[in-house]
Amino acid sequence: MTRSVAAAEDDAARRAAQATYRIDLSDQLLSNPGQWRGYISGEASYYLAPGTVLHYGREENERGPPTTATPS
Repeated sequence: MTRSVAAAEDDAARRAAQATYRIDLSDQLLSNPGQWRGYISGEASYYLAPGTVLHYGREENERGPPTTATPS
């Protein structure tokens, strides 16, 4: 894996952790970037339990790119 790919994946994981800070009332369970798996596309996944995955991604709309973290 190249350094730029690793940096992009790390960045995605950190963005996901930062985005969930507002909804995380569980003593920073979701806001730990080390628990997120980042991807070069800017998306990230968090495996809560077997069969339970949070997915983070950004989508453009008329107001710009909102932050989303949705269960999948």
